[in-house]
Amino acid sequence: VVGKWTSDGKSKVGVYNDGVYYIDYSGDWAFGAGDKTVIYGTTGSTAVIGDWNANGLTEVGTQTGSNWQLDYDGLGALNASTKSYTFGAAGWNPVIGDWNGDGKDKIGIYQDGAWYLDYNGNGVWEGGTDKNYAFGSPGWLPVIGFW
Repeated sequence: VVGKWTSDGKSKVGVYNDGVYYIDYSGDWAFGAGDKTVIYGTTGSTAVIGDWNANGLTEVGTQTGSNWQLDYDGLGALNASTKSYTFGAAGWNPVIGDWNGDGKDKIGIYQDGAWYLDYNGNGVWEGGTDKNYAFGSPGWLPVIGFW
């Protein structure tokens, strides 16, 4: 996972395994002093990261099947500010992006060229508001960016 974990403006790396994020906060490409371990999720969860609250920094999250947990306050813990959603289906690839340009990243899912994006960021599929696209083909992987 790559994110803007600190306010120095530089992207930094991290890895996720069995519910634990290991984040290179120091930016020295080695895990040690100044780095952070965040326990978030469980074995079988997929790591997702994004700027959920538009503060310019990356926060953690997880997706397990259709269940999402997003660390909205950036404290690295499940608490009252955690955003919990049911969106998508097991086996689909999670995708994250600022779909509507409001500065907050939002969730989505992709599989075999079908995209379902939570355009307004409320974690609920709403036909007519949220976006569904056909782009790609079976076996292709999604990529997101500011192109």
